[in-house]
Amino acid sequence: MVENEKRPERDAPVWERLRESVPDPVIYYQLDPDGLDAHDPGAKLDAGKPLAGCLLDVSRALEAVVDVFTYGAGKYSRGGWQRVDRGVERYTDAMLRHLLQEGRSVYDAESGLRHAAQVAWNALTRLELMLREEDPARETLSAECLNLHDAKHASGT
Repeated sequence: MVENEKRPERDAPVWERLRESVPDPVIYYQLDPDGLDAHDPGAKLDAGKPLAGCLLDVSRALEAVVDVFTYGAGKYSRGGWQRVDRGVERYTDAMLRHLLQEGRSVYDAESGLRHAAQVAWNALTRLELMLREEDPARETLSAECLNLHDAKHASGT
C-alpha cells in the first residue's frame, strides 16, 4: 500500500455501502430482513450484515487451502507464516510461482497439493498481512490462537 493512501469508498465493506441507502444507521441495524418487529417471535436483527455463510459455497476450495495450511504447519511451524520478514513480498512471489507452475502441472511436486490451492493460500496470507499492516490495533482470532499455542509450548503442556 502506498504510504498514507486512503481506502477508496468502493472498497468499503458491503454492509457499510448498503448502510448509505438507509437514512438512519441506528434504524438500519434494527431491521429484520423479513420485516418483523424486533419483539416478534422469530425476529433476527441482521439485515445488511455480512453473509459469512457464503463461505460454505466454496467449502471444497477452503478445504484445499486448509490442506496447504496443514502442510506448512508440519514443514515449518503452525502460524509461523505470520512472522516471516517481508511477508507480503515473499508470499506474492510464492503465489506467482505457483500460478506459473499451474500452467505446467496441476499438483505441486513437493507437497502433492494443487498449485491452485497454494495460490489461494498465498493470496489469503498476503491479504491478511496487508490488512494487519493497515489496522495493527485490531485483534485477530489467528493472533490469539498463536499466543495460546506459544504459551502451551513455553509451559511444556
